[in-house]
Amino acid sequence: MDAVIRVTATTSPTQPYLTLNWPKLTNATSTISIYRRVKGSTSWGTANSVANTATTYADATASPGVVYEYSLKCSSSLVGTAYGAIVAGANIPLVENRGNVILLVDSTMTTSLSPEIAQLQQNLIADGWKVFRHDVARQSIPATSTNSTDYAPRLAEVQAVRSLIQTDYNSNGGSSVPWALLILGHVPVPYSGYTAPDGHPEHSGAWGTDTYYADINGTWTDTSTGVTNDAKLSDMRNSNRSGDGKFDQSVLPSDVDLQCGRVDLSNMGNEPTGMTEVELLRQYLVRNHRFRRSAAPFATVPRRGLIDDGFGYRSGEAFASSGWRTGISFFGANSGQMDALDWFSTLDTTPMLFGYGCGGGSFTSCAGMGYSTIDFNKKNSKAVFTLLFGSWFGDFDSTDNFLRSPLAGTANSLGLTSIWSGRGYALLYHMALGEAIGYSIRYSQNNAESPSSGGWYSNYYNRSITCNLMGDPTLRLHSLAPPQKVTATSAVGGITLNWLASPDSTLSGYHVYRATSPTGPFARISGIPTSDTNPTGSCLAANTLTYTDTDSALLSGTAYTYLVKAVRMEVSASGTYANQSVGEAVTLTHLAATPPPLAPTRLTVSRTAGGTCVLSWDDNANNETGYLVERRNPATGAWSQIASLPADTVTTTDTGATVGAVVHYRVRTAGSTNSDYSNTAADYNRPGLVYNVNYSYTVTKSAGIISPPVTRFNGTAGSVSVNYATANVIATAGTDYTAASGALTWAHNDSADKSPSIAIANLSGTQPTKIFKVSYSSPTNGLALNTPSTTYVFVNDPAALTLPNPWATTTIGAIISTDTGYSDHANGLFGIATRNGAYCVDTAGTSADCLRFTYQTVTGNFQFVARLANFSATGNTVRAGLMARSALAGSPMMDSIWMSTSGASRRFSRTSNASAPVNYTTTGIAGAPLWLRMTRIGSNFIAERSSDGITWISTSTETATASLPTLPSTLYVGLGAATDNVPGDTGPLGYARFDNVTLYTIPAVVTGLTATTSGAVQSGQIVLNWTASSGATSYTLERSTTSGSGFTQIATTAATSYTDSTLVAGQTYYYRVKATNPAFAATAYSAEASATPYIAPTANGWRYTYFGSESATGNAAPLATPAGDGIPNLMKYALGLNPLIAYDHTSLPQSQRQTIDLQPTLTYTFTRNTAATDLTYRIEVTSDPTTTWTALDPLAAANQVSVTTHSLSATLQVITVKDTQPVSAAPKRFMRLKVTGP
Repeated sequence: MDAVIRVTATTSPTQPYLTLNWPKLTNATSTISIYRRVKGSTSWGTANSVANTATTYADATASPGVVYEYSLKCSSSLVGTAYGAIVAGANIPLVENRGNVILLVDSTMTTSLSPEIAQLQQNLIADGWKVFRHDVARQSIPATSTNSTDYAPRLAEVQAVRSLIQTDYNSNGGSSVPWALLILGHVPVPYSGYTAPDGHPEHSGAWGTDTYYADINGTWTDTSTGVTNDAKLSDMRNSNRSGDGKFDQSVLPSDVDLQCGRVDLSNMGNEPTGMTEVELLRQYLVRNHRFRRSAAPFATVPRRGLIDDGFGYRSGEAFASSGWRTGISFFGANSGQMDALDWFSTLDTTPMLFGYGCGGGSFTSCAGMGYSTIDFNKKNSKAVFTLLFGSWFGDFDSTDNFLRSPLAGTANSLGLTSIWSGRGYALLYHMALGEAIGYSIRYSQNNAESPSSGGWYSNYYNRSITCNLMGDPTLRLHSLAPPQKVTATSAVGGITLNWLASPDSTLSGYHVYRATSPTGPFARISGIPTSDTNPTGSCLAANTLTYTDTDSALLSGTAYTYLVKAVRMEVSASGTYANQSVGEAVTLTHLAATPPPLAPTRLTVSRTAGGTCVLSWDDNANNETGYLVERRNPATGAWSQIASLPADTVTTTDTGATVGAVVHYRVRTAGSTNSDYSNTAADYNRPGLVYNVNYSYTVTKSAGIISPPVTRFNGTAGSVSVNYATANVIATAGTDYTAASGALTWAHNDSADKSPSIAIANLSGTQPTKIFKVSYSSPTNGLALNTPSTTYVFVNDPAALTLPNPWATTTIGAIISTDTGYSDHANGLFGIATRNGAYCVDTAGTSADCLRFTYQTVTGNFQFVARLANFSATGNTVRAGLMARSALAGSPMMDSIWMSTSGASRRFSRTSNASAPVNYTTTGIAGAPLWLRMTRIGSNFIAERSSDGITWISTSTETATASLPTLPSTLYVGLGAATDNVPGDTGPLGYARFDNVTLYTIPAVVTGLTATTSGAVQSGQIVLNWTASSGATSYTLERSTTSGSGFTQIATTAATSYTDSTLVAGQTYYYRVKATNPAFAATAYSAEASATPYIAPTANGWRYTYFGSESATGNAAPLATPAGDGIPNLMKYALGLNPLIAYDHTSLPQSQRQTIDLQPTLTYTFTRNTAATDLTYRIEVTSDPTTTWTALDPLAAANQVSVTTHSLSATLQVITVKDTQPVSAAPKRFMRLKVTGP
């Protein structure tokens, strides 16, 4: 908007008759220059200047009835120069004769569309045009062909068409008459030029252009031998070679002479799916007819516009400024007149007369607006006149072309014209004062003026052959409903016309025209000539609904055709002008000998639920004998009578109409002679199209019953149905979900969404993604089925969406924001669900990365291995693989290897940020499962693939070593998945699953190695522990009895601990550890650790120490006395004695009397081996050793006299225990030691 001076015009009945107005320019840095000239002049003259604070300019010399062209400009601190443009005038008189129009019809359309084309011709005539129609051969030579045998026929095709145009032009007034050219169907498309105004070298070459046909006298050559650029072209339509039937000119060789527009809906089969080219063109013609007559839905379209600007001010270019200037001159600059709004979210429900949209483009898309094959084919686009701009799609002859999409689309869409406007502007300002859009497009094409001398700014590309109108060039901005039910009666005094009032309420009145042929020419017979003071020419009053032609020159027996037109003074943001509707026609023979009855009028047709057609019409006659009803065969175009009805009949039904087809009817009144036919009518409500709203339907496993919606649109005629059935993708019916099948049914006029019901199983435990599909088929009764007709249901587990550390996930690039997909992990399986936009990282020649990435950071060398276990078959190409990149955002340096569902293995490397990746491809690779491996060694990256994970391919081009010296040490390394050019936000998710995912890095040297006997469970053991090494998958342990040498390997383990057994007690052992993994050599050794095994504190260890075996047999038995001293092994173990030495009584426990608590008391002293934790010690006392002994716990303090440490070992205790009673209490007392053990 900063590049636009938002100029509008107001009028006054007194001087100054014309005043220009605009909002204050807040960024102006110079005076505002205002140029003016009369429409049709070639010079702008000298500019007037006003202060940059001015907001108005009263043109004191402007006269009423004159159309003026104004050009405004002013220096701006924001955009360099701001421009304004307007065509303004006050009381501009009626234009009653529009000129000549050549109608070229693709001959393959003439039978199918005969009624609609005839109706178009009638409307053209009724709007003041003289029609020259030619049915011409459809284009037969493909524009893509580079076969030299096609060159001459290609040239002959377009030359033959141009010859017809030249003949009509030169034989019927030539330049003295305004001319228009309307092309219907795939009439041969001329190609010309070596041009790429969208800035893409791979799009440089010949573009389709109808300017060749519109230029009567220019010389178009085909001799250039310039570079063909074929090797770089993305579409061979753009190839241009010398003598190939495509012309050389990129700019017009001379001015175009005709106002040219094309309505060509070939190769638009997805807009919407199920609509043939014939039906799309029929839909357009019906839409055109309704607009011309201001019939529903056009009668209520607000006079306002929108701008959906996806570019903004871009490197000095303000593409959308052409839309702002146009719309403001139409409607005004205020909110509610011109607004910045989103295209489809607004125009799906809110109609507008004008819309402009721009953004980064492709043949089928415009960023920020949408896609031809996703949005235009399902959503309503209720803008009547459109300007669009973006890369690629200005080349209009491509499949599902975005520029042509507004002319196709849904039944409720309103598009009638579309022009590529951004590099080379469409200058439509004349439309605000009643000119047809063809006048403006011709002006735009011929415009060579410079803004420096006052010319309207066009952002360069003046006179480019790429400026073409898609749509009818004869359409005008403001339509007006004609009067209805015009009838005529003849009498001696003249011919009297009667009619019903126009539905428009703001009329000035009516005018009547007469001709001696239904095709004209017509002359006005009511009112007086128009002038600046009487621009309507004294039309009949708005409440006058009759007129008698009393011209004495009327001849008996001569047929006269009359047109009655409604007239209105229009007020637009550019001024005021007299406008009129198309004429409502009636024909009769004056004073006929046997005058026929009046013809019926306002025939309508509507279908019932059962397919029956109900016809209704006006009975205008009072002398009829009946009515004759005829039906047209849709296949042959032949008419046949299907009913003869009594007089006064005004309705009938037809049960024989073809179900699902558009069937036409006409009615005439029967009498002494039959009347003319009524209008031709049909019910254009079709059975419609159904589509699955979600190509991907993501739910959680706890969803229960799901109901993916299916929509019926583009028609509601008849009762229709479609079948559905589920099928496994990577899910199991009966386990993960309940299989379902059946039919969805819509009644007549029913457009409510329908849904299948499918039960999802909520399985226990963490689950990976499960996918199944719901397919739709077998539409009935003329219903069409969208493509693709499958919904893929993704069932995920929320618990699996939390990735294990250190893994993380993100989206990179143009992932569709409404469903960015996800990454999951369960049971060792990694999954990636993704949906991206127009590009993905593995698209050759693009610098745009676009994928979902599951990654972790890695520093230094690494080896990354994963098996691509599964691609989900979701109807689009999925690419998945391994990637290492220097940054998460943008298109940084990276290396990657990918596998495609199309059977291609691809390698992509990028050596600098935002550059196009180097691309190597090997095709014919078996699909998943496939192993992938990427290794970094310094600046070298090696990519490999394998069918079994054992034998790796590393020699083919896509797996060769890449040297990437600029990549930093730390990279983001992980798994990636992308979908290939998925259109729009409803494309299906792609899914890839990986297993055996392992990321190896160079292991770190082991630290923290310890060797200890603590924790040993048997004698002769040493327990080793160490700190885990990053990057290690296993450890090699070595041992020696000498520090620094003599080491031998003793074990390999994945753990971080190890127990070394069968060692010699008392021998010191030395250990060291090194870390390793399958990808890299072992590290250096850890620091040494040492330990000496000792006798384990158990009977087994004691026996092993003294007898060399833990076996409790022979000399090592518990009660054996191998030393021959009578002391068994068990007692020696308990007392800490050597079993192989003979001891005397002094080494055994001793008893004595001691005074305790003033009483002589018997005590017992013994040595306890505290290391023998597997023994139980008991002291027993009695007065009679032949009877019961009483047990005492010698370790209980209450029973102890003293406890001391033995002088020979810290593990030996000397314990003295007292009797339970003094000696005086019994004549005798006995004490003994009892040991229990293994």
